[in-house]
Amino acid sequence: MALPVIQQKTLAVAPGKEIELYLLEESQLDAMTGEDLALLHPHYLEKMEARKRPEGKRHALASAYLLWKVLGVDPEDELVLSEQEKPSFPRLSQKFNLSHDDGVTVLAVSSETVGVDIERLTETDMRVVRKVFPEAYRNIIKAADGSSAAYTECWTKLEAILKAEGCGFHGALKDNDEYLQKWQVQSFPWKDYFISVAYR
Repeated sequence: MALPVIQQKTLAVAPGKEIELYLLEESQLDAMTGEDLALLHPHYLEKMEARKRPEGKRHALASAYLLWKVLGVDPEDELVLSEQEKPSFPRLSQKFNLSHDDGVTVLAVSSETVGVDIERLTETDMRVVRKVFPEAYRNIIKAADGSSAAYTECWTKLEAILKAEGCGFHGALKDNDEYLQKWQVQSFPWKDYFISVAYR
């Protein structure tokens, strides 16, 4: 097949320290053949088969493709899943994290633990803000008069931090901002999306 085009962006996060981002528009993968799939890690192919919705299948396929193309992950590589199902490959010296939304997958690669999130610009839902956002982010959205850009950026920041932590949303986070201080976050718009990357 014609290899999909992967867009790359480098984030300078400290003197001499960078995080590489790789963005893939998933529609490019539609031409993949069985021969192509044989190059990819079976964990993600199994996830692809298990997904019922087409977008879920594409997310899994995009993850497998990026890991193969960028990090050289092949079908024989040992995979380790954390209690929260966060994947890692012991052979790799790099750390990585993946995120998907609405036809796009992003892979973040770093020498240290990293979290990444991508979301298409979304209208503000104040019920979500009140229910799950910590006070620091609630205040940002309030100061921005509830703008969709502020809401989406804060959502991706929070998700990136939680993914770096290796956990998901739970109620206690809303009333405890301490975990936010453990991470630095860079956010930026990309097309109709926001992308945030959390790192130490």
